[in-house]
Amino acid sequence: MISHEKAALLNSKLPSLDSKLLYPPRNLIDSIWKDKRASSKAPIHVESYESTGMEATEKLRKLWEWIQQQPPTYTESTPKPSDLQVGTLITALPSVAYLLNLRGSDIPFRPFFHAYLFVGLESAIIFLDSSQVVGETLDYIKSLGVECQDYNEIWSFLRRKSWGEGKLLITPQMSYAISLMLSPHHYTLAPPFVEMMMSVKNDRELIGLRKAHIRDGASFVRFLAWLEIQLSEGNNISEDQAASRLTEFRRGGKHFIGLTYEPISATGPNAALPHYIPRIPTARVIERDTPYLK
Repeated sequence: MISHEKAALLNSKLPSLDSKLLYPPRNLIDSIWKDKRASSKAPIHVESYESTGMEATEKLRKLWEWIQQQPPTYTESTPKPSDLQVGTLITALPSVAYLLNLRGSDIPFRPFFHAYLFVGLESAIIFLDSSQVVGETLDYIKSLGVECQDYNEIWSFLRRKSWGEGKLLITPQMSYAISLMLSPHHYTLAPPFVEMMMSVKNDRELIGLRKAHIRDGASFVRFLAWLEIQLSEGNNISEDQAASRLTEFRRGGKHFIGLTYEPISATGPNAALPHYIPRIPTARVIERDTPYLK
């Protein structure tokens, strides 16, 4: 709910206002969210080398090297085992998916899945819903030397300090609940190394991006041609119908997995509404003499 960075800022400012942060044992939103959607059970799958351009083993090797390069906590004497950086905890879902070349569908419009990932110098553990990894996916994870544990076991892992002596590298954007559980004696703040790896695209990723844009552009041109014909023939096409039709064109393209956001399809005054999403009761008919935002 709140990052370590933001919590640290608040903790530094609030005392001057005779205030402090409180952390209820139960999430207050959860206590009133009666129709909360059940957690996804959709299977997690392995992304091919054709798309990623780098094997997960190579990504893990780079991460291990980075961990080993991090200096121990400052000390005037010889560093003790408790001063050394022995692993990292990754909670950002895009980073977990990228590092292990895994994809899921737990998050609408995003190819990610709920998980935490611990990577140590001698072991690695992914905390996730075990029902989502079966067969080849489970075998693949094991082949990487990564152990699977239940999603909620992360808290026991942190509470017991199961990695042994030494500190975990965490990012300032890490959930404050995690850094609070660890306590300052057991973590070191560090830049998000995996995110930095993600930001530098390899050749296969760049080729994939270009081809994806070309395919999506072709789908959009087909849609515009279809819409032009429909309006020229005097057919009534509503905003929601147009949105559905564009999705059909995109779905027919090679390698289509899903949309990146809910379709925006707005005409006339609806085009002035921020993030307008057409719904049948409010959808307007598209006219040739009014602006159309798609």
